[in-house]
Amino acid sequence: MNVLKKALGYIRVSTVEQAADDKYGIEVQRKEILSYADEHGYANVDWKVDEMSGAKDDRPALNEILYGDDVTNPPYEAVIVFKNDRLARDTKEMNWAKGVHEPILKTE
Repeated sequence: MNVLKKALGYIRVSTVEQAADDKYGIEVQRKEILSYADEHGYANVDWKVDEMSGAKDDRPALNEILYGDDVTNPPYEAVIVFKNDRLARDTKEMNWAKGVHEPILKTE
């Protein structure tokens, strides 16, 4: 019996229009994250979703991942995002986030 590692999926859309978009929308990101998790031995057990610009530092769902008491290793062994730019717009911010919660995995 394979024991799957527990992962958290993080989704971010910038606008209401993007939330329904067929390229970067919430359901597109969810599908890609689930596919990645399945292919790499992760059980996606929870979701965190922000509907706001990636340029904003104060994103509630991202803050739960980075600072929340319930997002630790364990119970989660990874955070999976659709693309790096869904998590952070600049490399400095991305490297900081990865230092706080390793590993952060991307589908692309």
